[in-house]
Amino acid sequence: QKCQHILSHPAFEVFSAFLILAHSIVIAAYVEAIASAGYPAPPALNFSNQALVFVFVFEVVSKLVCEGGHFFCGEEWPWNMFDVVLVVMVVIELFIGVTASGLDAHKTNVKSLLKMGEVIRTARVLRIFRVLRFSAALRTIVSKLLNSVQTLFWVMVLICMLLFVVAVCFTQGASTYLDKSMDIPDARAVEARIEVESHYGSISKSIYTLFKSVSGGAPWGSAAESLLEINGFYGGLFFLYIAFTMFAVLNTFTGIFVDAAMQTALYERDLISERQAKLEESSAEHLRELFFEMDDEDSGMIVLEQFIHYLRDERVSSYMKALKINTEDANQLFRLLDTDDSGEIYIDEFVEGCMKLKGEAKSMDLHVMMCEHRRAVSAWHECMELFDERFQEIT
Repeated sequence: QKCQHILSHPAFEVFSAFLILAHSIVIAAYVEAIASAGYPAPPALNFSNQALVFVFVFEVVSKLVCEGGHFFCGEEWPWNMFDVVLVVMVVIELFIGVTASGLDAHKTNVKSLLKMGEVIRTARVLRIFRVLRFSAALRTIVSKLLNSVQTLFWVMVLICMLLFVVAVCFTQGASTYLDKSMDIPDARAVEARIEVESHYGSISKSIYTLFKSVSGGAPWGSAAESLLEINGFYGGLFFLYIAFTMFAVLNTFTGIFVDAAMQTALYERDLISERQAKLEESSAEHLRELFFEMDDEDSGMIVLEQFIHYLRDERVSSYMKALKINTEDANQLFRLLDTDDSGEIYIDEFVEGCMKLKGEAKSMDLHVMMCEHRRAVSAWHECMELFDERFQEIT
């Protein structure tokens, strides 16, 4: 239990995130050193890398021992399995290193073995994605991207259809132009044929040219000039394609992605609960500050006179209105907050009461009120029936 308490402590989570980032930086420095100066890497980087690997393996084994079966079926099982895969990669890398150390490093098979070990070591930089679990903002971004994959697929299908149709049209025009101008020996005609051939000589070339024109891969002016050499009709069609794609299609697709991302944010349970918890915590903290401001005598409570006095303050009334708490009847509001009818409001009563009163009446509030009303009516009918029976007995 003590081990689980340590592993679940927020300070350990921060320390773990720091180690993940440090490990990723060390791996990047290791790769950079090898790329710049060749093998072997500096001893300091080797030592740092091995030390961080040891800490990482120790962390995963500790969690596995402490959590037991919950390690593979708990809420964080995907991240735990991700860590297990990385540990297996570390073991494979260590095995490769031990195996290759006793062999001739100049042999082709040994070189391939060492390269495999380097690839596995570099793949450990993927652990940086574990930092996602420590940041709600990062998780939101990744969640929105993943939930937009289906939309992206159909967007790419539509773009490919558009590119294909236009490319077929332009390739047909280019093939006709090339056949007609084949016998023209003019140098300018030869140069024009080369340009047309390079841009629209085949379906694949036409698709490549059209995609570059709208994605920023190349200026579309040269592609348009080649079509104008063929025919003004194709040049005008190309201008329409550029205008339609850039001003209509791409902007529409952007709106679709934004809408998909917003819908994702609405239905992500963890993100919604975390965002709501932060809003509740922030509102409660502001209400505590407001209470301490009202309690100018530092008595830990406020009475009706203090409450009415501060509600006349424009800043206080504006904040209460922002919470959608009606302050027009200060006496009634004070009675609602004073749950024990002591004539004094303590900080817990003030904060909890304002948190319940803020905002519009919810469906739950209306159902509770209707239920209480039915109970009161039922009790009143029972009381009246009992009263009638007793009255008849007396008479």
